[in-house]
Amino acid sequence: MDSVASPDDRVPSTRYSFEPELTGPPPRPIPDRLSEGPYPREQRTRALLLLAFGLLCLLLARAPGIDVLALYVLPLGYLSWIGLVLLAGAAAAYLPLALHRGPYRYVRDGLPLAVRVLDLVKGPRTIINGQPSTHGFVAAVGFPDPQTREVKVLAVKSNEFSSARKDAYDTPFKVGDDVTAVYLPGPLEKTLRLYAFLELSPEVNLRTPSTAPAPASPGRTIAVLLAIPLLLLGALANVYAFGRYEPVHFEFRRAAVPFLAGAVVIGGGVFAALYLRHRREQIRVRERAMVARATGKAVEVETPFLGHGLYGGVLRVVVAAGSLLLGGVTAVCWCFMANAWLDPSPARAVPATIAGMTMTTHAFLFREYQLEYRLEGSTEKHKFLTTPQHLLSLRDREAVAHLREGRLGWPWVETVTTP
Repeated sequence: MDSVASPDDRVPSTRYSFEPELTGPPPRPIPDRLSEGPYPREQRTRALLLLAFGLLCLLLARAPGIDVLALYVLPLGYLSWIGLVLLAGAAAAYLPLALHRGPYRYVRDGLPLAVRVLDLVKGPRTIINGQPSTHGFVAAVGFPDPQTREVKVLAVKSNEFSSARKDAYDTPFKVGDDVTAVYLPGPLEKTLRLYAFLELSPEVNLRTPSTAPAPASPGRTIAVLLAIPLLLLGALANVYAFGRYEPVHFEFRRAAVPFLAGAVVIGGGVFAALYLRHRREQIRVRERAMVARATGKAVEVETPFLGHGLYGGVLRVVVAAGSLLLGGVTAVCWCFMANAWLDPSPARAVPATIAGMTMTTHAFLFREYQLEYRLEGSTEKHKFLTTPQHLLSLRDREAVAHLREGRLGWPWVETVTTP
C-alpha cells in the first residue's frame, strides 16, 4: 500500500488502490477464487451438514422401535417432517452461493470506497444469561463523502461469530491503515461494509493463517463432545430417579447430609469452575488488549462475570443459589437410586388404591407417565413414574404395591400391580 500524508488524519490516501475484483464499473463478474473465501466455505459446510442430518432423520423415522421412543421424546414422532425441513434448510443455505446473492452483491454491484481505520474494537454482541454468546468487530472509519466530499466518520460492524471461537478471528488491518469499504447504490450509511468484513476474499478476511487457533488435543475434543450428552443424561437421570425411586413416607430432613454434601461438592464445584474459567479468560483478554493497543490492532472488550450492574449481580446470586440447589438435589437423587438398586430385601405386598393416571408433557419435548396411588391405611397420595403399557395393564382401582425396605433404610415401591 502506497501511503501519502493527508492534511486530515481521518482521510485515506488518494493513491490507495482497490482489490482487483472491485475494479471496473458494475455489474462486475464474480471471480472463481471468491468461492474459496470463509463465507462460501462455511455456507457449503452448513448446507452439507443440514443435508446429512436431514437424510439421517428420514432414515431414523423408519428405524424399528422409534415409535416407542416417540412416546417419551415427542420430536422423534416427527422425524420425517424434521428431515424435510432440514433438507429445505440445506437448499436455502446453498442458494446464495448458486445465485451469487448475499455478500456477492457487494462485489457485483457495489461501489468501492477507500476509508481510514480510526478505532477498532472486538466485543460481545449477544449475551445470554450473562455470558457472551457471539462476538464481533466494530471499526470506526473516516472518509470523504463521495457526493459532498465532506469528511465523515462511521462505525462499521462485522458479522457476528461464536464467542467460543473469538480467538480465531482478527482483522488483517490495524488502526491507521487505509482499507477498502463497499456500499450498494443508495444511502451510503445504510449499506457501508468493510470488504474484509464480507468474508468473501480468501486473502482479505477475518481469519488469516496467523490467527488460526492451535488444533485442540484429542482428549479435550472428546471431553467436549461427551460433556453435553452426559449433562443431559445426568439431568434425565435425576428426573427418573426422583419419579421412580422416591421413598414412601419420606422426610427430606433424613437426606440433609447428602444434600449438603452435594450442594458443596457438586454445586459449589460447578460454580467455582465457571468463575475460574471466566477469570482465566479475562486475564488473557487483558493481556491481548495491552498488545493490541501497542500495535494498533483490535482491542477486545472485557466482560464481567455473568453481566454488568444490577442485572449481573442478581444473576450471580441466582446462578450460585441454583448451582447449590441443583448439586444438593442431584446427590439426593443418587441416594434414591442407590437405595433402590442396591436393595437386597424381598418385596412385600401392600394393598393400595389407584387414585389416578397422568400424562405430562414438558416444553413440548418430553412426556412422562405417572401412576397416582394410596397405600392401605394412608390418605397420602404417592406418584410412580412408569410406562403407558403399565398404565394400560391396571384395569381396577384396587391394586397391590410391592414395597421394599431400601438399602439406606428408605422404603420404596418397586411396582404396582392389580390383584
